[in-house]
Amino acid sequence: MRKFIFLFIFLCTFLFSTEWTVMVYLDGDNNLEDAAINDFLEMSSVGSDENVINIVVQFDRIEGYNTKHGNWTICHRFYITTGIKPEESNAISEWGDGQGGREVNMGDPATLTDFINWAKENYPASHYALILWNHGGGWRNLYQPPGKKPPVVKEVCHDDTSDDYLSVKEVKKAIENSEIEKIDLIGFDACLMGMIEVADEIKNEGTVFVASEETELSTGWDYKTILENLKKNPDSSPYQLGEIIVNSFDDETLSGIDLTRIDNLIDSLNSVIQEIMNYQLWLNGYIARSDTKNFDEPSFVDLYDFFDKLSENTQNETVISEIEEFKNVFGQTVFADNTPNDTSYGLSIYFPDYGETIDPDYNEETISFPFNSCWDEFLISFLNANLFSDFTLIFSEDFSEGLPQNWTVIDGYNDGKTWTDENPGERNLYLTSPFMIVDSD
Repeated sequence: MRKFIFLFIFLCTFLFSTEWTVMVYLDGDNNLEDAAINDFLEMSSVGSDENVINIVVQFDRIEGYNTKHGNWTICHRFYITTGIKPEESNAISEWGDGQGGREVNMGDPATLTDFINWAKENYPASHYALILWNHGGGWRNLYQPPGKKPPVVKEVCHDDTSDDYLSVKEVKKAIENSEIEKIDLIGFDACLMGMIEVADEIKNEGTVFVASEETELSTGWDYKTILENLKKNPDSSPYQLGEIIVNSFDDETLSGIDLTRIDNLIDSLNSVIQEIMNYQLWLNGYIARSDTKNFDEPSFVDLYDFFDKLSENTQNETVISEIEEFKNVFGQTVFADNTPNDTSYGLSIYFPDYGETIDPDYNEETISFPFNSCWDEFLISFLNANLFSDFTLIFSEDFSEGLPQNWTVIDGYNDGKTWTDENPGERNLYLTSPFMIVDSD
């Protein structure tokens, strides 16, 4: 009889265990406080179901942007039930250490670790999703807090009160130090985080990675649609949840990446790079880079699009073959992409244009990618290459002091459109002096 009772209890526990715990690290301690409140209310419009999904939020606010819901300015944790408001009376009063809401530094990896551990202990589930919500800048920082200078390489979860931020390496450290061995889905509801550098950093900490190559609207993800779909399909795999998130993000760039395949992607990337350097296809690379999709940060370009463009403008069969293999591996790695008709294919990469310099912080002390790949070696070679090393020079001229005095300019159409040191207007040009240009219109 005792065995039967034990088996019955075990089966009931198994049948009614929660499938997903969604942990949202909602960092509103900055100028996005308004949007943070709105996304909280989106989540509460759906709410948790302890037999299906748990939605838990760590919500940090700040003074000076939004006075609604009590205008509290510290950090609180919430178990999101249907219709709950982000008010202190609804917050969880005790965090497992004898204290409740308090001011925390959301830019401290230990704060993130503590939240993950608390969520796992109090809201266990078969699967875990962690969403980091805030400003983002890929592997580097692009956010300027009011009256302060941002660190160069801190790129997500900006806590203005503490004047601190999380680097990707710190995100990795926070998850690595948590009691969840591997998080099923890691999402960044933040700008520009959909980079191979970011994916490489967290590849051992999760199964699926969801992020945007481009800047996001301040409204962020559509939590209502996401959570409604997850609630209807609680047995979703990490990949299926990734597809739910990506497909809910209309008219914006978002992708789902299989972190278990990142090493294969980097191996394939290294093979292409080695062949490009062996054959010194610098001019081909320059032409491809000039036509490649870039994002709000111009040095972040679409990884797939670059190699697709390079394949189009080279006749080197070895390189073309390596690129085709890379594209196949890429297609297996990026399993969800909501902009298939655009030239955004799901992962960007840091790629300064020819004539620029490499950010000195782009090294293995900041992120693992330069150590795990040959990309930094390629950048050094490309940015210092003689683009025309394999070509015969038939003519050259020095325009450093403007139009050469020995030139005779003929206005063939008699319309005044001749050589000038000014942008002729309405041209998508990014030129810095000195330069000369002729516009044939």
